[in-house]
Amino acid sequence: MRIVGGALAGRIFGRVNPGTRPTSDRVREAVGSVISARSDFEGAAVLDLFAGTGGYGLEALSRGASVALFVEKEKRAVDDIRASLRALGLEARAQVFPLALSLSANTPTKLPPGSFDLVFVDPPYADIQGALIVVEKLLHERRLNEGALVVVEHATRDRADVPSGFVEVTRKRYGDTSLLLLESAETEVER
Repeated sequence: MRIVGGALAGRIFGRVNPGTRPTSDRVREAVGSVISARSDFEGAAVLDLFAGTGGYGLEALSRGASVALFVEKEKRAVDDIRASLRALGLEARAQVFPLALSLSANTPTKLPPGSFDLVFVDPPYADIQGALIVVEKLLHERRLNEGALVVVEHATRDRADVPSGFVEVTRKRYGDTSLLLLESAETEVER
């Protein structure tokens, strides 16, 4: 895997562990282009949920995001994200948080303090509906800044409805992978 845009374009990162489905370079490049057309990565606070290899968060840091929080439950993947951050010199701008996110609407996310401008959600494809619940919880917990963008990756065969409190910006299809880009319709969080 390699970084496709920004200051670290072309740099290799990570490895694929069993059970991890890394997002292709093509899809990450398309996501970068779609986001750049709407917003600026520069200075953004990024949340990479179900991080896997950390590709989305690493890409955002390369493109100028100020900080990134990677959330992943698998220990091997957590260790690999940390190794990638070290290898790319990004440790000071990132935190890796080992956590199995609850997909229940009644359970808080349990994330460390902070709010975000850009969120990447790339769950195991079988968990897309639960992942959309997590997106709603972020909004209700006031973890999203005004106009926050949320990128949801899912299997093309699965339905991904727009969660309450969001507006659909666009949908893109790349073979078996589809992307839903959302924008928070709520006001800015209180700091």
